[in-house]
Amino acid sequence: MSPPRRFRVASTKAEEVNSGATFAPGEEAIGFDPDNPEDARKLEEGLFVQIQEETVRPPSDAVIRKAEELGVDLAEVEPTGKTGVTVADVQRTHDNQEATT
Repeated sequence: MSPPRRFRVASTKAEEVNSGATFAPGEEAIGFDPDNPEDARKLEEGLFVQIQEETVRPPSDAVIRKAEELGVDLAEVEPTGKTGVTVADVQRTHDNQEATT
């Protein structure tokens, strides 16, 4: 079974959705059902957009090499890249660890 689709409010104004709930622009619309005719209309009109799930990739060879070079445990690195940990994330983690020791 595939995960449920998620939607976010795209309108510049708060929009009434199922059960009269109001969602602010940019907020995830819990309970939004594109199979419901009223919600489908709102989707067609561009009031709501489907949230694209970001896929986190395994660390690249360059990231792994940098972590080994600096002695950084990748499990401790906070990823800022769109798809995961970057070389800059590894360097920042190393620098922060050095500053606290």
